Amino acid sequence: MSGCGRLRRWSSLGDDERERLLAAYQRLADNDPPTCDFAVKLERMQRWLALHGVSISEDEIRGKPR
Repeated sequence: MSGCGRLRRWSSLGDDERERLLAAYQRLADNDPPTCDFAVKLERMQRWLALHGVSISEDEIRGKPR
């Protein structure tokens, strides 16, 4: 886990780190109650990533340019 400090943007991470984080998050998400609500999914992922020192925006998830 990350200590206190500034969050790194998802888009600044390398492919290996993104893959590692996504795999770890998916293991946790598999135990969450299912939902089709994108806002709930986004909030869950943002909260988890923040605990790991990373921020992600809706645009980054959807692949939109900043």
